[in-house]
Amino acid sequence: GENRSVFKDKELREASRNEEKYIETVIGQHYEEIYKYCCRHLSQKEYAEDITQEVFLNFISHIEQYREFGKIRNYLYVIARNMIINFGKRKATMPDYDGKNYTEPKETEKIIERLYIADKLASMDELDRELLILRYYQELRIKDISIILDMPVSTVRYKMKSAEKKLKLSLEEDDV
Repeated sequence: GENRSVFKDKELREASRNEEKYIETVIGQHYEEIYKYCCRHLSQKEYAEDITQEVFLNFISHIEQYREFGKIRNYLYVIARNMIINFGKRKATMPDYDGKNYTEPKETEKIIERLYIADKLASMDELDRELLILRYYQELRIKDISIILDMPVSTVRYKMKSAEKKLKLSLEEDDV
């Protein structure tokens, strides 16, 4: 076995300081993105804020586990997704999907288009909606989506195509 010298107090303090810095960096880099993701699933900003905070608290308390996971961002999405699903179960009925939560593009036209699509997404089945949100709103790569949803890349590709087709059809129906 390896010879593990007992940490001196100074080294321990240094290690925990590095960990704190590391945690701050992770939160700084990913908070906004995870928050937006939560907003797209939950009708009220307060819920989204609560869940986002829970995600990062959960991450901090399981910091050793994530190291095996690979990309930290994907790990955060997995936590967020599970929390949103559990939250939905807790609330029994999901609140109305509310596109008003995010207004990135300032142009009204884009906002209207997004709300319109958000409305369509709301009526799709859960997996289709999730795929489209991760791909087009969160702009994640197929490979990352496959990790987050725990599905083979080929399955994600196939299901993505199918979800896109459904959305397109549903949008065309209204185009009279």
